[in-house]
Amino acid sequence: MPTSQPVEVLLATNRWATQNLIEACQDLPVEKFHQEFVLGPGSLHHTLLHILESMQHWADVLAGREVQFEEDPDQPYPRMVGSFGIVYFGSSLPDQQRSPQQLLELLNRIADDLESSARTRSIDETVTWRSAEQSFSFARGGVLTHVTTHGTHHRAQCLNMLRHVGVDPLPSSSVHEWMMTVDHP
Repeated sequence: MPTSQPVEVLLATNRWATQNLIEACQDLPVEKFHQEFVLGPGSLHHTLLHILESMQHWADVLAGREVQFEEDPDQPYPRMVGSFGIVYFGSSLPDQQRSPQQLLELLNRIADDLESSARTRSIDETVTWRSAEQSFSFARGGVLTHVTTHGTHHRAQCLNMLRHVGVDPLPSSSVHEWMMTVDHP
């Protein structure tokens, strides 16, 4: 039976589509994987890692985990570090560089964690998101909608980048394509 719960559709598509994009990068020369573009976080690598950073960040929020801070002598502010050692919003930092294979491994760990964190409590409950200066309360359903649609936004940028580096055919990444290829009856 096809999946009918919107949160389950969003979570499944989020993992599947991100995996498809990372797999499309596996045969690219390193210079194309890191080629700078004037959209999104700048390169396929940076954009894909940014998607994973966001997934991990919001999984940490959903799970109620405290954000860890790490002093960085080259930056005016401490780095926010997620559960799997990813620096939030640090995709261009040299110590955060990953190969497509490493991104796939990270995706599986992070998507498992996000999905587990998403399912632990009702989507109607609230979670608290804290920055260095403020805190906000959000409905869990809103957080899940944000993180999955945020991924959709950046995956569209990746599709554009892949087109520019000559990948053809482009990988599937939409909810409709997921329904047709994975979730069909």
